[in-house]
Amino acid sequence: MSDSGLRDALRLGTRQGHHKVDRHPLMRPLVDGSLTQDSYALVLRALLGVHQPLERAFSACHQTPAMAAFAELPLARAALLTDDLKQLDHLPGNLPQWPGTLPADLPEYVGMRYVLEGSVMGAAVLAPRIQAQLGKRAPMAFFGRNDPDTWHRFCCLAEATCPSHQQDLAITAARRLFDDIATWFDRFVERPVVPR
Repeated sequence: MSDSGLRDALRLGTRQGHHKVDRHPLMRPLVDGSLTQDSYALVLRALLGVHQPLERAFSACHQTPAMAAFAELPLARAALLTDDLKQLDHLPGNLPQWPGTLPADLPEYVGMRYVLEGSVMGAAVLAPRIQAQLGKRAPMAFFGRNDPDTWHRFCCLAEATCPSHQQDLAITAARRLFDDIATWFDRFVERPVVPR
C-alpha cells in the first residue's frame, strides 16, 4: 500500500458526507458574499461545539498504546475557536456540546481524526473569502491557520498504525462523523444559539 493509500480511501469514501458539510446552509455565508459578524460567530460556535468533545476524546485515546503515537499531533482547534469568539464578543457562557459517538478504537479514531485534520486544510482555503467579506480585522485564529505539516504527519501515522483490513472501519467512522456534523449544523440553522 502506498503512503497515501488510506488517505485516498478515506477521501473517496467520505466524498458525499464532505460535500454535505461543505455546502450546508450554515457554511454557505462563508463563500456566498452574505457573511456578517453574527453569521460568522454562529459558524464558530457550531464548530466549537464539535471540536471540544472530540479533542477531549482524542486526548483520552492517546492514553491507549495503539493510539499513543498520535499524541505528538497538536489538538488546539477548540482554543483557537474560543479565541475568535472572545474577540467577536460572541462566546456564550453555556455552549451546547455535540452529543455524537466518540471513537472506541484505533480505526474509529483514525477515521474521525481524518475529518478534523482535513477541516483545518479546508478552513485555510476559506480564510481569504472570510477576510474579503469581514475585513482584515476579523478574528481568524481558526480559519487563518494553515498546517500542512500536521496534516502530513497525521496521514503518515494513520497509514502506519491502521492496517488495510481496518480501512473500512475507519471510513465508516469518518462517514458517521460527517453525517453527525451536518445534523449538528442543522440545529444552528433551525434554532440559532444566542450568547448568554
